[in-house]
Amino acid sequence: MDVETTTSLSVPATAITGTAVDLSATVAPNNAVGTVQFKSNGTAIGSPVTATGGVATLPHAFDAAGAQSVTADFTAGAGFVSSSASAQTVTVSDPAPVDVETTTSLSVPPTAVTGTAVDLTATVAPSNAVGTVQFKSNGTAIGTPVTVTGGVATLSHSFDAAGAQSVTADFT
Repeated sequence: MDVETTTSLSVPATAITGTAVDLSATVAPNNAVGTVQFKSNGTAIGSPVTATGGVATLPHAFDAAGAQSVTADFTAGAGFVSSSASAQTVTVSDPAPVDVETTTSLSVPPTAVTGTAVDLTATVAPSNAVGTVQFKSNGTAIGTPVTVTGGVATLSHSFDAAGAQSVTADFT
């Protein structure tokens, strides 16, 4: 008479896309002969894994974010009866974006005439940085934020008062 088996599943509660986690199935009795096929949302993950000492482990990297319903089906060899584990959910998320350090430099003419437009230019490095630059004069915003394109944001501005102006540029 064939021996009944039970299969239980152990998976992490969370995972990050592209980073391998261990999916583990435990088969009882631990001398059961056979393989375990892991599945995610009903689709086979990799090849069947041989149960050794009652355990089958599969390192797996999920390729999509979202809830993954993971199951494990034990296919028994001679003398044992196949069994399946209850589904477990792994919540997969995309990795957090890595912030890149940026630098901003400002280029303004040394002099300007009131009422005559001059270009205020901010250069952001690296040149693929995405964001906007808010130009300021004496701490007060000048115009609206300017989108950085190819690492450069330029604002044409006419000063309305004579005197020294402290111009800054803030990259966001």
